Amino acid sequence: MKRGSHKPRYVKNSNKGSKYRGVCWSASGRSWKASLKYRSKNIHIGYFKDEEEAARAYDERSLLLHGDDAIVNFESLNADSTDASFL
Repeated sequence: MKRGSHKPRYVKNSNKGSKYRGVCWSASGRSWKASLKYRSKNIHIGYFKDEEEAARAYDERSLLLHGDDAIVNFESLNADSTDASFL
C-alpha cells in the first residue's frame, strides 16, 4: 500500500493508567498527561484535568506529526481539523 493512502488506524491502549493511547495519570501533577513518540523523541503534549481531553490532544498532535499513519483514539477526528500553531 502506498504511504499516505490509507485512513488513520485505531487501536486499544495497553497502558493500565488510561483507556486511551498516549495518556497516563500523573500522580505528582494530579492530572492526565498526554505524550507521544516522534522520530525517536518523546514529545510532551501537556497535562489535562480530563482523560478524554488529553486523548483528543494526543490525537491532534499525532495526526499533525504522523499524518495518515497516525494511530488515534477517536475515529471522528481528522487531519483537516489540526492546527500547527501549538508545535
